[in-house]
Amino acid sequence: MAGRFPGVADDREAPRVVAINETLAARYFEGRDPVGQRLYFGSAADDPTYRTIVGVVGDIKNFGVAQDSRNAIYFPYAQAPTGFLSLVLRTSGDPSALAASARATVAELDSQLAAAGVATMDEIVQESLASERFATTLMSAFAAVALILAVVGLYGVVSYAVSVRTHEVGVRVALGASKTDIGRLLVGGSMGLVGAGILLGIGGAWAATRSISGLLFEIEPTDPLTFIAVIATLATAGALAAAVPARRASRVDPVQVLNRS
Repeated sequence: MAGRFPGVADDREAPRVVAINETLAARYFEGRDPVGQRLYFGSAADDPTYRTIVGVVGDIKNFGVAQDSRNAIYFPYAQAPTGFLSLVLRTSGDPSALAASARATVAELDSQLAAAGVATMDEIVQESLASERFATTLMSAFAAVALILAVVGLYGVVSYAVSVRTHEVGVRVALGASKTDIGRLLVGGSMGLVGAGILLGIGGAWAATRSISGLLFEIEPTDPLTFIAVIATLATAGALAAAVPARRASRVDPVQVLNRS
């Protein structure tokens, strides 16, 4: 993003250099260009090891996609060797098919090296999200059951309300009410109940969102699009649940209804 990345030329004899990430640059340089600035390492303030910043790189999700990026400093391997390395290969085809040849290449370079923990990037991401995915899947299952129970309960309430108002519906039909009028009357009353439940649910959901904030990635707990989608889903489910008994009620024979009364 600025400057350059440490390379092969930055060997043990070259001046000490590092690259830093965006988070560190924004936190400690506050808009100033960090390239060319120096950092010192070590506990001895009278004899520090200075390293010059030669580049700024983008942030990465090194501790999981749900975690904020932390300060990161990149050292040339020759100037800061380590006994553990991660090698990343970009492929144009199936990455898992490259595992065997990657192991063989490492063995050819040095038979004392072992390529352990070979995995595709998709597998690494999936593993980092395993606990969050389990929790969200479980919550989604409970939500689906709750929606089904709500629809069944609403259907039962509306059906009972229609059976109670059968005489009223017959009178209205006898007086000239159309099927559309009857359907609008019954569905409208049911949607009023649904609307009241949605309003109560919004309040409860708004209060409960903080408890699931840790399961969310790049989305706010009070994301308006999510609330709109849930409201639309519940309203549609309520309308469908009310439409069936309302349609049946609109087909009543007013003569039979009035004769029974």
